[in-house]
Amino acid sequence: MFTSGLSIGRDILGTNTNTLFFAFFGGYLALLIWFKDLSYTVGEIEIQKYLVLK
Repeated sequence: MFTSGLSIGRDILGTNTNTLFFAFFGGYLALLIWFKDLSYTVGEIEIQKYLVLK
């Protein structure tokens, strides 16, 4: 019974992790595309205050 509970718990945590990752990525996707269109480098994007404000 204990191992079954652990298995179910792993499945639930895996699903939650995927949901949170894709929600975070989807929220920043438009911003990252905008920065790419402005020809920013990765270093410039990291130091931008826009990411902090989002």
